[in-house]
This record gives sequence, C-alpha cells and structure tokens, in this order.
Amino acid sequence: MPSRFTALRPFVLLFFLIPALLLCAFAGVLCLRHGEVPAGLVNSGVVGGLARRLGVEYHVRSLRVGCLHADCGAGLDASGVHVLLPAFDGLQIDVAGLHVCAAHPLSIQSVRAHVDGGAGLQIGAVDVSAKGTDARDVRFTTTTNSTVAVRQVSMAPPVLSKQTGELTVASIDAAGMDVRLSPAPAAEVCEQTHAALVSSGRLAAATSASIDRLSRAVGRLHRNLIYVALLLPAALFLLKIWVTAWTGQWRRRFVLGAACVLIPLALYALAGALPLARLAVLAFAVSALAGAIMYYVIYRHAPRRYERWEPCAVDVACALIVLPLGAVSFTSMAPRALSSVTIGRVGVADVTLSGSNDSCGQERRFSAAMKSARIDNVAVGLPASARDDTVLSIATVRIPNLSAGVRDGSGATVDAVRIPDAQASADQIQVTLDWKTERIRQIDARLRLRGSAESAALVDELRKVRVLAPIVSGLGATDFDVDVRAAGASTAAAGDLDRFDDVQSTIAVRARVTIDPRQCALTYATAMRVLTPQAKLVASGDGDLSHVEVRSIRSLPGSAVDVGSGSGTLSFGDRPAAHVTLVRLGIARGAARVRMASADASASTAPQCSPVNQSIVVAIAGADVDTGRGARARIARTDARVTRQDASSRQAVSLRTRLDDVHFTVRPSADGPAEIDGSLPAVQLTGRGFSTSELIPQHLDGALDVSIATAADGQIHNTTPLRFRADVWDGSIVVPVQTQVLSQSIVAGLPSDLAFSIAADGRLPSTPSAGDGRIDARVRVPRVPFNSGPVQAELRDLAVSFITGAAGRVSYDSGWNTLTPPPAPKAFCLEDISRFDLATEGQIARWSPPDAIADLQPRLQPCLDGPVVSTERRFRVQGVWPGIKLEGPSGAGIEVLRLARPRPACRPRSSGRILYRWRT
Repeated sequence: MPSRFTALRPFVLLFFLIPALLLCAFAGVLCLRHGEVPAGLVNSGVVGGLARRLGVEYHVRSLRVGCLHADCGAGLDASGVHVLLPAFDGLQIDVAGLHVCAAHPLSIQSVRAHVDGGAGLQIGAVDVSAKGTDARDVRFTTTTNSTVAVRQVSMAPPVLSKQTGELTVASIDAAGMDVRLSPAPAAEVCEQTHAALVSSGRLAAATSASIDRLSRAVGRLHRNLIYVALLLPAALFLLKIWVTAWTGQWRRRFVLGAACVLIPLALYALAGALPLARLAVLAFAVSALAGAIMYYVIYRHAPRRYERWEPCAVDVACALIVLPLGAVSFTSMAPRALSSVTIGRVGVADVTLSGSNDSCGQERRFSAAMKSARIDNVAVGLPASARDDTVLSIATVRIPNLSAGVRDGSGATVDAVRIPDAQASADQIQVTLDWKTERIRQIDARLRLRGSAESAALVDELRKVRVLAPIVSGLGATDFDVDVRAAGASTAAAGDLDRFDDVQSTIAVRARVTIDPRQCALTYATAMRVLTPQAKLVASGDGDLSHVEVRSIRSLPGSAVDVGSGSGTLSFGDRPAAHVTLVRLGIARGAARVRMASADASASTAPQCSPVNQSIVVAIAGADVDTGRGARARIARTDARVTRQDASSRQAVSLRTRLDDVHFTVRPSADGPAEIDGSLPAVQLTGRGFSTSELIPQHLDGALDVSIATAADGQIHNTTPLRFRADVWDGSIVVPVQTQVLSQSIVAGLPSDLAFSIAADGRLPSTPSAGDGRIDARVRVPRVPFNSGPVQAELRDLAVSFITGAAGRVSYDSGWNTLTPPPAPKAFCLEDISRFDLATEGQIARWSPPDAIADLQPRLQPCLDGPVVSTERRFRVQGVWPGIKLEGPSGAGIEVLRLARPRPACRPRSSGRILYRWRT
C-alpha cells in the first residue's frame, strides 16, 4: 500500500470509529443506567432550541429507552412530560407517564391539557394499538365551566388519505357519559356559539401554521436524509476498497466493497416494512454474519493484524446504511393539514345530562338520561385557506330511549315537567360553517320527538283543591309527537303542516323552522292537533322568538267542544300577553249545551321575576245555555275582567262581570208551558279582595257588589259590599253575619231601601255525584212595608233558612204581620147586580157557622147588609218548602201544601178544629 495512504489510515479510521464508539458508549451508559437518559441531555438548549423553532416548548422529568419489560422488549418510557404550544392559545399539555413498546405500541397515563381561555381536557389513561385507541376517565371542560365526563372511549384506527387529507374513523364508542351544563341564558347561546367558532378558527389556523412549519422542517430533513442515504454507502464502499488494499487485486477489492454495501441494501429491499428498530438489529446481525464469514474465508490471510479486523469492522458498519433509508421512507410522508374528518358510526351508552339555571333567585334543575344513542355518517370539513366555508353533515341520529325532567327549587321533591319515556331522531343534518365571518351560515335538519309528558308538581298543586283531586287523580301522562323540519334563512317557513297522517297522539305538532344564525333569529310555521275525549282541535300559526300569530283554530268531527273558527296572538316581550278570538263556539256535555256566537279572551302578566300583575279579560256575545232539564238562558253579551296584583304580603284580586239582555225560562218539560219566564236588561257583579300568593290561592277574602236592572228601568243593588271568606283548596265559602241594605226601584209598593241581615256558609261536593256538598244560608228582614193601591201590608221579622245536603230544606217564618184591606161595602142591593152565580164544593165538619154567615142566607130583600170586617188583620207566615202556613192570632189560617205544583193543594186551619180541604 502506498505510504501516503498508510499515513491517513488512523484519521480515516477514527472518523468512522469514533461515532461508532460513541454510540457504543452511549448504549453502554444506557444499559448501566437501566435505559435512563439524563434529563440535562433531554432538556438541553440545543434540543430545546430545535423544538422552539417548531413552536414547541417542553420539559421532560425522566426518559428511559431500551429493554424496559420482559413482555414488550425494547421501547421508550417517559414521565413528567410538559409541552407548551403558544400558537395554540397557550395550549399546555401535561403527561404523567408515556410508554411505547412493541406489545402495546403506545400507552399514556394521566393526560391534562388546557388553554388560556379556561377550556381543559383530562384523560386518565390512553392505550393506542393497531386495533384501535382506548381512553378511560375522560373529562372535558368548556370555557363556560360545562363539563363532559366519559368513563371509556374506544376508537377504531384512523386512516389518513395522503391525496385528499381526509381522516376517516370507522367507529367511536363511548360509555358512561355524564354531561353537566353550566347556567347560561338563552340569549347568550348565539354568543357562545360564535365564541366557539372563533376559538375553533384560531385553533385551526394555528394548527395549519404549525403543520406548515413542520412540513417544511420534515422536507428539509428528508432531503438531508436522501443525501446521507446516497453518501453513506459510497463512503463505506470506498472505505472497504481502501482497507482491503493488502489483497493487491482490484477485482477482489471491488467485489468485497460491493458485497459490504449490497447486503444491507438487499435486506432493506426485502424487509423494509419492518419497524426501524427491528430492521437495524437485523441489518447488524446479517452484516456481522457476513463479516465473520469473510474473515474466515479472506480476512484472516492478511499479513498484518489490523488488516484482518478493519474489513470486518467495515462490514459491520455497513449495517448503518439501512438507518437513513428507513428514515427517508418515514419522512417521505410529509404532514399536511387535514381537509375533513369522517366518522362512520358514533355510539354512546349510559348518558346522563344535567344542568341548572337561576329562575328569580331559585335554582331550576334539568336532567336527562339516555340508555343508548347512535350517530351514523358524520362528516365535517375543516377550515382551509382555499375555502371560506365547510359543512358538517350527519346522516342519522337515533335515541331509542330518552327520559328528562325539570325541577323547580332546591327543596322540590317532584318534577315540574317529566318525560318518562321518549324516542328522538334526527335525519339529514347539515350545518354550514362560515370561517371567514366566524358564524354558522345555515342549518338544515329534520327532528322527531315522540313520547309522553307529565307534571307531578302541577298535579300536586291541583290535588290541594279538594274538588279537583278526584279529577287529577285519574289523569295520566300526555303523549305527544313533534316533527320539526329546520332550514336555512333562504327557505320560507311554510308548507303543508296540517297533515298528521295516522298519528293518534294526544298532542301532535308539525313545524317548519327557518334559522338565521347570522342574526341569531328564528322564524317558524307550525300546526298543532289536540285529541282528547272532550276536545278535538287543530290550530296553525307562525311567529318568531318574540311572538306567535295563531292563524286558525277549528274543531274536528266528533269533538264535544265545537269551534267554527278562531285566531289569536301570543307575545313574549316585556309583558307577556295572549289574545284569542273564537267564532261559533259550542260545548256539549250530556243533555246540556252551551253555544256562543263569539268569545274573545285576553290575558297578560308581568315579566318573569317581577311582582305579580295579571289580568284576564273575556267578552262573550250571543251565549245560549241549555241545562237539558228545562232551564235555559240567553245572554246577549257577557264581559268579565279579573286582575291579580301584588299588595304587601298578599295579592289584590278584583272581578268585574256584566251580563246584558238576559232572558231565562224554566219549563217542567220540553213541550210544556214556562213556569218561569223573565228577562233582565243588565246584571253586574263587582268584587274586590285579597288572596294568598300560591299558584292556586288557598284563601280569598273579599266583598261583592251586585246590581240588577229590569226592563221597566228598575234597578236593585246592595249599597254595602257583601263580605265573604273562601277556602279555595277546601271548596268552602263563609259569609259572616252582616247587615245589608238593598236599594231597589223595581216594585213601587216596596220601600227603596230594604235592610236585612245575612249569614251563610257552604262547601262544594268533592264530585258532582257526591253528597258531601252543602249550603247553609240565613236571611232575616226586620221590616218590609208593602203598599199596593188601597191594600197595605207590613212583614215583620221575616226569616228564611236555606239548607242543602242529605237533610236539605228551605224554611221560613215571621213575626206578626199586618194587612190593611180597603173598606168593604156596607150593603149589596139587587138593583145594582144584574146576575150573581156562586158555586162551592167542600166538606165542613163540626163547624157552627157564625151569625154573620147565617145572615148571608138569601132573603127576599132588595138590599143585603155586608159583614162588618176589621180594618186591620194580623197574621204570620211559617213553613218548609214546598208548603206554607198562614195563621191568624186565633190560630185559624191556611196551609198551602205544595207551592211548586201547577194546582197547589191548600188546607185552611183553625186551631186544629177546621178540617176543610180545597183546591184552587
């Protein structure tokens, strides 16, 4: 060998051997330290500077590489990993433990991530393998402190398309999901959505920028690795020719150099798909074996010792050729920004959702539960510089079993509204996201919700009212069917909505909703059908979040409540209000009928959390009420107004009712003559009082004014309001003993002011057929003077008692009343009477006619003297309905047995000695 090359031999050998020795020394130190890499080396400024150039700051507490466990072979183990990504809204990631090996490629323990805005993610453990990814104890926190906790999440292996940048996941399954929503007013939903899109846009932009930087860095590394992959085999080939110069044969030297390089190249061609670590071990083994064979065949014949081991060392070093080749193939897949994400199926099980908000200082809680849910074919486009908008699409969503409830107040024990069992579905969901304006441009979907609803809190409130308790006890859950189609702002909210197909739910709703996310506006057109045993109605209307226009209301065939047509409005502004107008309204129950030409009702209330200020106004025209038992009333117009307002610790209640042109008749039979037939031009009832503040007031204290006008311009009214106390829950009312003055101008013979005292108490029956209802009323009139022409009368101490129930009766009695008839004629002369016929029929027993009667016997006299009659007579009244007794001071009198019959039976009495019966 020429001397000049011999002089360079040490430097050349050191150039190749020093890195190999360093690698061997590093491997030896790792083995002595059980694979632990010094933290100073991992967190050194050189490595950290390279990471910062990529926008990453990190710190690793400990790192181990090498043989870690007998069951997984070589791998990597890290703990206390902290990563900071400033470009991603200050995203910080902390990993308690990271383990990578062949048996289970990636295992991560206790991952925590959060951004500067407050959103965070916690994962107890993550296992990644070729079969998929499993995560346990996942918890996500939003910027509004809403949380989503998942016990376990399993994901199929993702597949990334190099050509389109689409990430595809076959399935995602989650179990044990608990969602807790933070209180958020409805008005802030749009703002929160906008904020979420802004954060997503920033995250996407930062991700894209980081991927671009990483892609450029990987590109540079790829080019450098290609240079290394080309230069390293050439350098080793030349080195092998050099160290075999002692052979003195160029052909042999060339073959030996080519064999040194071609063996790892052929191995890479055959086993390049193996992991890089396994490929390197295999390459070193094959190269070492080739070097050993060459040593036995050729190298051991070299004259000098170093000429024997140098070619063998170069053969082993040729195994390094596979390292840059493997790195080149790895870096050939330069990272690129994702264009879209597609998920074939998402399945969730055991989902609970809860939340609360503040309602007028009280907590209102919401909860829901799903046993399972399935979402198919989810595709979402990610923001990119080439386009401003992307589409989120979901083919179907199925929730076969859903329950939900709303409970008012922390001390409530029952739900205000409860949906025990429902099924929900959604189809053809498409959401267009405008990343340029950071808004949702359009939403299209079809939603369907079917189930039943009940209100235990309302039932409990109604059960407090004794007369309503039997009714609400038989009420069950109300089934419903809601079908909503949502479209973008460019689509009109209209369509054929009143087609309910074969749905037989009690409440069925069909709606078309137009959503304008840019303006945070919503308009809709809807139709609702109600099917109950008493009412079958269909209503349609349209509106937005502030009001509803009810376009039509009508009844269906077979409805006991008949509505010809109707319309109305609902407003949800500062003062919620409602107005409904019904035309040709009829209500039938058995033989009873109520018909109205029109009914107009209005109601308003104070805004939420404001003092109570409620009012209801009702106007009815052309009312016709038929009881089906002979009684009928026709009322030309009825006006009523009820108000309820806060007043100190109680609530002030007022009532004003007026009935105009009232006609009423009572007939014993449909074809018979009217027993009672009358009319009243006006009847007015005015009340004022105070009630307790419950939803249905328990107690009501008030006073009533009654005014009645007659056709002859007469009027009757009480000058002092009639005081009463009512227990609404018990269905009882008490009128305490009080003196009233009745002012009247109807009967001219009566005084204009009649004083009387009244007391009453009553209780409604628990059911219409129950016998536990009662009314006990007592009226006493001290003095009633009556003048009718020459006849004058005065009733004194007239008392009437009215009692209903099992022993119901009406009784009455009076003091001694006076009757002053006109002066009687002194004589009857025949020349003044042309004809006189008298016929009587009856029985008289043990009665001696007085001389006055005897004097009435016919005589042939031209004149007959009349009897002398007292100018004033005294009598009293007593009896029990339907009879009445009239008695004089001597005990003689008349008893009318039945006033209610067309021909009342009467019986005169005289201290028990008169047994005279007669009929009139």
